[in-house]
Amino acid sequence: MEYMCIKRIVTILIATILLSFPAIKIKQSILSIQSSQTSIANYALLNIKLRKKADAAYNLAVSEALQAKQAEEQANAQVAIATPSTANNVQAGNNCEQYRQLISQYSWNVTVAMAVMSAESGCRAGVKGGPNTNGTYDHGLFQLNQIPVYDPAENIRIAYQQKYLTQGWGAWSVCNSGKVSCWL
Repeated sequence: MEYMCIKRIVTILIATILLSFPAIKIKQSILSIQSSQTSIANYALLNIKLRKKADAAYNLAVSEALQAKQAEEQANAQVAIATPSTANNVQAGNNCEQYRQLISQYSWNVTVAMAVMSAESGCRAGVKGGPNTNGTYDHGLFQLNQIPVYDPAENIRIAYQQKYLTQGWGAWSVCNSGKVSCWL
């Protein structure tokens, strides 16, 4: 399109030159104009090639950004859930979802907290784990060491306030060992 506009302007210039120059000068002017037209055509082709390269680079960058975002979303969705720790006093059932609302009351990553709870107790509120290597026992949903609290709401509150807020995910061995991907 740019090329067509430029060609019209050049044609008008040729007509103006033809009317104002003697015949010898006209021939030289025509040759000069034809050379200019070739230069303009070459410039237009170069411009098109550069635009295509820029478009390709932009499309590649957008594609890579989308792939990175999708990978991040997949990583956030795939939290490894390990098998529950050895436990005595097993309570029937493994329904973690029943505790989601209680866990959601606190400012931590709910998905990670659910995975930690599942790995620690199998989502069984009455689980007593241990003895540990130091002779202590772990209790409840979040397997709180030496804190025998089996009420789900209270166990989750203590896990958040006394463990997570002071030590982060490092308070649970399943995070430190890599059984659960706690640091996304």
